Amino acid sequence: MKRFSEQFKKKSENIRLTVVEKRDLYERLVSYMEYHPLTTSLNSLNKTKSQPMEIITDKFKIFYISARYLKAVTALAAIFVFIIMPSLAERTVPGDILYPVKGLTEDIRGSLNFTPYEKVAWETKRLERRVAEARLLVKEGKITPQMETDFLVAVQAHKSAAEAQINSLEATDAEGAGLAQITFSSVLDVQSAVLRSDSSSIDATTTDTFSGAIASVLESVNENTDKDDQTAISFERLMAQLEIETTRVYDLFASNQSIATASEITDAKRRLTDIELKISNASAKYQENPVVVIEGLRTALGDLQKLIVFMTDINVRESVSIESLLPIVLTTEERQEVFIKNYEKLEADLIILKNGLEKITDTAVINKIETTMPEVHILITQATSSMISVLFDEADFALVSAQELVNSMLSMSGISDEVTVTGTTDILETIYSTTSSSTELDMETKIKNDVNDTSNPSSTTAVISSQTII
Repeated sequence: MKRFSEQFKKKSENIRLTVVEKRDLYERLVSYMEYHPLTTSLNSLNKTKSQPMEIITDKFKIFYISARYLKAVTALAAIFVFIIMPSLAERTVPGDILYPVKGLTEDIRGSLNFTPYEKVAWETKRLERRVAEARLLVKEGKITPQMETDFLVAVQAHKSAAEAQINSLEATDAEGAGLAQITFSSVLDVQSAVLRSDSSSIDATTTDTFSGAIASVLESVNENTDKDDQTAISFERLMAQLEIETTRVYDLFASNQSIATASEITDAKRRLTDIELKISNASAKYQENPVVVIEGLRTALGDLQKLIVFMTDINVRESVSIESLLPIVLTTEERQEVFIKNYEKLEADLIILKNGLEKITDTAVINKIETTMPEVHILITQATSSMISVLFDEADFALVSAQELVNSMLSMSGISDEVTVTGTTDILETIYSTTSSSTELDMETKIKNDVNDTSNPSSTTAVISSQTII
């Protein structure tokens, strides 16, 4: 046993730790010391070796959260993340903190559209959003070159996505693709008109070339998609879609009472009346000429889409007039009234010219007036004849041409419209004394009596023969 203990002791003196073992032991000691620090100094420790040492550890507390409280907090967090934050993000523009959230929510909403038609509508809506954001930044002067590039890329991307969905829809539902194309083209027309209005002038000296650039992109889109506008759509499908969109417009009238002005609502209702008249007339003539009727219904559907955009987008209402988007379609009675009003204006100008001729001393001016008067006479005769034959465009063109000649003569002669209008106010009296005795009815009465009586050949002759023009 003594021999064994001597051998053990001798052997232990030869045992050495390796470098790895030393380092591992060192790290373990240091780690223990860090987590179990001594609170007394070495001097005090030497003085109190006989006393037990108190080891102080870090204190911690345990909190208990009830499941009910945890559920409430979780619900509030979910409401903030999925409802409040996206709602706030909807009002953001590029450069705002929450703008990336807006892009994320748009992607999510796009993924929830399952049919190609819905996807086309959503991509069209996203394109409208990008245009509205760009216009707002331009108006506030916050647009940067990088933002301009990003907007142009975004518009192109939404356009390509919409076109792809239309092509996809055409493979399964050609008529649906045609309807989607009409809607898409109508929105592009409206947005292009808005941007052109912006690009014309921000103020008296500044031109917004960026808005013009986006408008050019939209217009090029429209040109590229025009080839699809002739996709065959049945009469029944068009009428059904028109019924849906018309109902939607009436719903918008009810919901926009507190948003749009009374004048805007009145103007919009007038346009809807015009569109409904187009639809009614087309329906009655479908058997006679189906091709023309279908084209008219396509136009009516496009007009309805423009009206919907005008009523739902306040930025559009503030930027362009509804007249520029959807000019009023005058009824027969209204066109007669406009013609008569213009006719009376021309009559008054001719009387002013007649009464002022005695003050003209320039022989060249007098000769010019005498040379021009027969042409004015011919144009007025053409205007009245066309009006009686219900050829409104020809009548308006002839009357406007005559008015331009009279205005030119007044300007050339230097006669002021302050010249007192004396004598008859009937244009039948001329300065050349070529007067007709058939003046029993005024122009308004004759047109209203004869405009619908085109079957009577004498009606046109009667009115024309009674016109002895200057």
